[in-house]
Amino acid sequence: MPKHINKTIYFGRLNVICPFTKEEKIEYIFNSLNKQMSEEEKDFMYGFFEIKRFNHMDKAFVTGLLVKYKIETDEEIVDESNRVLDKTMIPNKIIAKSEFILHLHSGIIAYHPITNHIPNNKFRTEFCKLLEKANNRIFVNAEIQPIDEEAKIFEAIKKFEIIYSLKIALHPSNPSNRNRWKKTDDKLRKMEVENYCEIYRSRHGIKIDENDEAYGNIIMAADGYGEARIKGTREGKETSASTTQLQMTLKVENEPLLSSMELLYKSFHKIFERFEKNDKN
Repeated sequence: MPKHINKTIYFGRLNVICPFTKEEKIEYIFNSLNKQMSEEEKDFMYGFFEIKRFNHMDKAFVTGLLVKYKIETDEEIVDESNRVLDKTMIPNKIIAKSEFILHLHSGIIAYHPITNHIPNNKFRTEFCKLLEKANNRIFVNAEIQPIDEEAKIFEAIKKFEIIYSLKIALHPSNPSNRNRWKKTDDKLRKMEVENYCEIYRSRHGIKIDENDEAYGNIIMAADGYGEARIKGTREGKETSASTTQLQMTLKVENEPLLSSMELLYKSFHKIFERFEKNDKN
């Protein structure tokens, strides 16, 4: 009898900007995940636990947990001898734990946010804070950008009657680029730019042609190297669309992620193929 599928996995790309070589960066990330450190946020702590390195299809991955916990928690208990209720202090009580699997070479990460405790944005923020803290936040900047189902953003664009604004925020690729946005990526690398933003506005409506550089830059954002945001009208109403709203997801069984690695790898491979194939443009 098939098992109930009820866990949604999100895909993103971990981008780490630092003065390290590619191989040094991979080791820095792995070592950072293994450091005995935590990050305090309001009344809670966040940290990495159960970090393990493994290979799948000859590719190096890391699996682990981003754990949210409380240093001290009052818990109500029963005192059987006196037949009364009492309280005791529980140390390091786990509030929630988010599983993740990270492909070390590309930075592609699959993760399971926990609604109300470690939601999508919180996972990405706290994960990167911990990586930066491992280097005392000196010369290291980490960010997880959502990876979009490539066709979805362009399907969304086609539904706009008029596009008034197009904003594309990018940073250089890590570690490789693809032909469709290679020109932009090479320029950012040559200029040693860490972050880049371009904004287009028109009261008459912006025309986005498939051969335009801007079109390729939208693809770059969808590949996890930034964000593309469109504003305009659809069915006569003002609306917007963004690559962060169209994040690639996968439903898996509600069991440890490694037990679904065969299924997860199909999504990883789908992303890998974007860079392995030769784009026509």
